[in-house]
Amino acid sequence: KELIEMGIWGELPEEIKEGISLGKNILETDRSGTHLKSLEKFMNVDEFAILRFKEGVIQKNQIRKIYKVAVSQLGKKYDFNFDVETTDRLVCSELLYQSFGNINWPTEKYLGRTTISPDN
Repeated sequence: KELIEMGIWGELPEEIKEGISLGKNILETDRSGTHLKSLEKFMNVDEFAILRFKEGVIQKNQIRKIYKVAVSQLGKKYDFNFDVETTDRLVCSELLYQSFGNINWPTEKYLGRTTISPDN
């Protein structure tokens, strides 16, 4: 309903619409890759965080871009090297790093790679 109200639903690929219609409404990157998951299965974790922008902080055109970038990450494999500078593989925090590109996420050099920590 929210995606329709935002005018995003029509822009989504059919496979994503199908997944959402089947109750898979969480976009996640885990060791099996980047995919849609049901909320019930997603909640089977030790820890998670939910962050929301205050109303009016982010514009509709920015939301559309975030969704577009996030959805484009589907199917990517897990980045066991935790390298932020690669775009063909992701870890959970990189999904947010890529999708919310206008945020200055803290990264650090570790073992010769630029990484992003879920703790940040």
